[in-house]
Amino acid sequence: MEMLKKIIYLVLLVVFFQNCEAEKKDNNALVAGLAIASLSNCFSVPAQAIVKDGNAATTVTYNCSVSGKVYTCAPTDGGNKVVRTYTSATAAKLSVVDPPSFSNQHVQRGLEKRVEGATETAFVYNASNQLQSVSSPAATYSNYDEKGFPKSNSTGSTITYTYEGSRTIPTTVSDAANTYTYDNRGWATKVSFGFGNPTTIEYTGSLGICQ
Repeated sequence: MEMLKKIIYLVLLVVFFQNCEAEKKDNNALVAGLAIASLSNCFSVPAQAIVKDGNAATTVTYNCSVSGKVYTCAPTDGGNKVVRTYTSATAAKLSVVDPPSFSNQHVQRGLEKRVEGATETAFVYNASNQLQSVSSPAATYSNYDEKGFPKSNSTGSTITYTYEGSRTIPTTVSDAANTYTYDNRGWATKVSFGFGNPTTIEYTGSLGICQ
């Protein structure tokens, strides 16, 4: 009888610890889920961009990193870094990502500042996250399409867009001088200049600007 009691006690003890471990795993899963949920509002940017100049037949590779809302891309050939600072992931999601060596300033939403070498460009938006002004080259905007992107600016540029289906991010953006083509992530894959061969861009990996 005494032996039977000991066996029952040991069985109950094992069941107790198993329940504790299961609860611990559930709690760990919950914490992990909450962590993922907290990072779900992220703006995706490339980890690496390979820019191929179709006219000069040169290729430059940029390795990129994220720190908070700052996105930095450094060329492997030792040229100037391109540093972009965003206002928020929510606003940035409304816009596109240009290759580090280019800046389609007309179509930015959520980009606060872009610095390349000694050149710094600041962007100002209205309450609807629509672009109002750019500091360099200086221009103001006030005329927008149904998606919230500007159709013209103070320097006389007329900007046209194409969209696929219900997408709110443009597939192409043209200001007569240049045409940018974007993939379904909003990352530029080609820049055409109206002459010669376009510059094409390939990407590897992705990073997140989160809030």
